Amino acid sequence: YKIPATLPPLSKTTAPSNPIFKIEAKLKNILSNNGYNEIYNSSLVSKSLIETCNLVPSDHLRLTNCLSEDLEYLRTSLVPSALQNHANNKGKTSKNINIFEIANVYLPQSDKKLPNEISTLTFSSNTNILDVKSILEKIFIQLNYQNYNFTQPSSSNKTYFDPQNSADIYLNNELIGQIGEIKTSILRSFGLTETISMVEINISKIENLKPVLNFQPISEYPDLKFHITASSSLSI
Repeated sequence: YKIPATLPPLSKTTAPSNPIFKIEAKLKNILSNNGYNEIYNSSLVSKSLIETCNLVPSDHLRLTNCLSEDLEYLRTSLVPSALQNHANNKGKTSKNINIFEIANVYLPQSDKKLPNEISTLTFSSNTNILDVKSILEKIFIQLNYQNYNFTQPSSSNKTYFDPQNSADIYLNNELIGQIGEIKTSILRSFGLTETISMVEINISKIENLKPVLNFQPISEYPDLKFHITASSSLSI
């Protein structure tokens, strides 16, 4: 028998893209263009790392068949891993350590066995909070989000942020995250002596907020440009 040389039929419809992936890609480009390096950490952390950041292990989901004590709990925050990254890179460069991570955190749900997965952005630097805040404002501007503000002190009770140097981040009157400096006691536990400022944002909340797009129509008349040199003289 001769098999006909025909291609299999292809579907003309494509799977719908997840809009959160577009936001994540934009965030990665903006942070990379501003000198931040992307990091990838495991979604599983150890009990000691959780307790070092004053978090409670019982608030995390624990694997019953974990392969190692270092990979025992599903993380509910990206901050502990970021602080461990700062500690691992301490003294290896004379420049500021600017890092960011975009990944899911896993929040336990009482009525379900599976956790609630939330896309989260954390970026940090061993500098003061104002420098990190300026990067955050650049993100909002480039994403065309104009209605943003900061409320100090933060009401989130994050155990790793200094209450006197932290704030809640609001976008279109929606709480999306926190910005702050890490507590000195926690930095000491990681062997860090420099100030670490960090931003933690819930990307899933940004997805539902529409940006403000400003349109400026093209002028009906051509531009008139004048070039006046230093040697030019004007007489009246």
